[in-house]
Amino acid sequence: ASMRIALRQALTLINTFTNAPAKAYVSAAYNYINLSHAAFSAEFPAVAIPKARALVQQALIKEVALSAAHGVSGLISLIYDYDWIVAEQSFLRALTFDRNQADTLQAYAHLLACSGRSEDAISAIERASLADPDDQIIQVSVAWIYLLCGCATRALEKATLAAEDLYPTFPPAHVILGWVQEAMGDFTGAQISFTRGLELDPVPIAIASLGHLYGLVGDERSAKLALADLRKLKARRKVTYVSGFCEALIYIGLREFSLALNALHRAYEERCDWLIHLTVDPRWEPLREEPNFI
Repeated sequence: ASMRIALRQALTLINTFTNAPAKAYVSAAYNYINLSHAAFSAEFPAVAIPKARALVQQALIKEVALSAAHGVSGLISLIYDYDWIVAEQSFLRALTFDRNQADTLQAYAHLLACSGRSEDAISAIERASLADPDDQIIQVSVAWIYLLCGCATRALEKATLAAEDLYPTFPPAHVILGWVQEAMGDFTGAQISFTRGLELDPVPIAIASLGHLYGLVGDERSAKLALADLRKLKARRKVTYVSGFCEALIYIGLREFSLALNALHRAYEERCDWLIHLTVDPRWEPLREEPNFI
């Protein structure tokens, strides 16, 4: 709901004033992208991302040196076009205009982590954290990047700080803490974290994360109930679509590999943003040797 309000405000500014600042176009683009994330599944990527791309292009016409606009352009190339070469070019261009553009550094950290450049990824997310210490999603994403880079102990320190001390009412902080706890074998702690995230905001990725965990620990009934809960969200129009990524996450927990691969293929057709993590997210390890996964 907050994303839709922010989007509406930015679009109202753009449509009301011919001299609306380029930053308003970037703000609207970000909100379209966020609404299409598999985490929220509020808009189909094929609907939202072209709108975001058009807004970024308009922003760059207004202000060609706007770092944030180049950063969003790179993000679209990374998570929707799956063109990492163009994405990196855009990120580097953005950082030449503003080396401390926090959102760009965060997005670039994901690309670096997923392409195996762990030290550079950690450096980028730490720079983003320092550049914008008040941005909650950047702050909680520090732990996520450490996890994707294989630094689970450091990830746990960062995630615990975020969820328990800094942002105890921010749902993603608890979900990310759960991911780290699960990766370290603390299934009880992970269940508590996922449940807390769900209590704060029952979004698809929190449901899928808990369902995946239930599958891992052999609670098939609860895992399948999580699948049903995802579909109920769509039936109740709480989401626009059920992401193949979220379903695949539960299926891989249940070790239903064929169903997981089919769901991942659907996620690819959806242009799911989180497919970029498949080679570094430890939850997909059981599928790494499958030809269809590769």
